[in-house]
Amino acid sequence: MPFELDPKFSHHMINLTEVQYHYVKGGEGPPLVLLHGWGSTWYMWRKVMDELAERYTVIAPDLRGLGDSGVRQKPLTGYDKKTVAADIHELVTALDLGPVHIVGHDHGAAVAYAYAAQFRDNTKSITFTDMALMGVAGDGGIEKFMDHREELREWHISFHSADHVAEMLIRGREREYLRYMYYGRIYNVGGITDEDIDVYAASYARPGGLGLELYRAFYQDGADNREFAKEKLTIPVLAIGGAQSCGELAGSSMRAVADDVTSVVIPECGHWVPEERPQEFMDLLQPFLDKSEGASG
Repeated sequence: MPFELDPKFSHHMINLTEVQYHYVKGGEGPPLVLLHGWGSTWYMWRKVMDELAERYTVIAPDLRGLGDSGVRQKPLTGYDKKTVAADIHELVTALDLGPVHIVGHDHGAAVAYAYAAQFRDNTKSITFTDMALMGVAGDGGIEKFMDHREELREWHISFHSADHVAEMLIRGREREYLRYMYYGRIYNVGGITDEDIDVYAASYARPGGLGLELYRAFYQDGADNREFAKEKLTIPVLAIGGAQSCGELAGSSMRAVADDVTSVVIPECGHWVPEERPQEFMDLLQPFLDKSEGASG
């Protein structure tokens, strides 16, 4: 592995009601949960974990069925964000963490919103990174996103949603496919190396490990989000978009469902924000977390 985990962090496994979860934990302070998206695992946070752990207790799980979660048997169902958020809540409860800050990227950002919408008393803040919220238009957000999928390089949504066809075509070529996906959606090409891709590919090549059911749950996610949005979030929300990826769509999604939203677009940045622009990401995240912690405290 091209990255050596700092001794302050350790790997853990826990049996939840429906699935075994793997998570990395380290640091001291208020609890902070980091949720990765598709194509990634907990490993995507490697460039920002150490700094965050100086002030926070950091928990970085592999989402249901991805990475080392469910490594013995990947679950076939339960990939809608409402259910995955319930997994995370069960994990947070089992670890006795109390109200948490949640930072999510891609599908992990959608899970962060579903968590906050369901467990309002257990959420201090959310950070919604480079994602558009399904079923919620906002300022033309998801509608604009879907209308311009090709120019945004989001053709893969339809491909991944095709029932089992994608798995059939990708199987045995996981590394090549992931490498194409990373470099097709990146601006700072040095943000993810071939060695990093090896780490991700090893996880996604496991039987049942592609996690494409996350995409097939989008219609259910949209229905759930429309229901959640009937009561807006009141906690602080930070929405971050990469200028060469979702851009303003992260912010427009959050403004549709939350009252207290700070929206920022990082220039010269693609989809993989914490890996492409870790310092710029931290320059936004750390003050936001500290301010949110002070407000909640």
